[in-house]
Amino acid sequence: MEGKTIQAEPSQVWRNGKTFVVLSAHAFIVWLACGLTIALGRGALGMETTLWIHAIAAPAFAAIVSFVYFEHFRFTTPLATAAFFTLFIVALDALFVAPILERSYAMFASPLGIWLPLLSIFAATWLTGVSIRHPRRQILSPH
Repeated sequence: MEGKTIQAEPSQVWRNGKTFVVLSAHAFIVWLACGLTIALGRGALGMETTLWIHAIAAPAFAAIVSFVYFEHFRFTTPLATAAFFTLFIVALDALFVAPILERSYAMFASPLGIWLPLLSIFAATWLTGVSIRHPRRQILSPH
């Protein structure tokens, strides 16, 4: 059997590239908000308090940013968006934060420092997407 080349339509390639850029920009905003929470809080409040604030703030950041994404773009499903946001943040933490800023991968040993916030980012993004993509029906009309 001869190998066949599957060619994507130019509009599909553009759509996939645009989707990646839009998702990346939104995930970057969540990552940046979380990073600023850690950076600003660590010196002023101490690391333990900052980690608790970060654990609470991370899903709030994710919900706000994913709300904007789902209201204006909706290129992907809630599950795919939640997975992308989470993996994007893990990649930036593993490739930039740990080796360059922290000079250690110790942050990945902290459930409060990384795993709880990542899980809550995933959950908040997914739940926001589900609630926006499937709005509740009104039982009674206001008029």
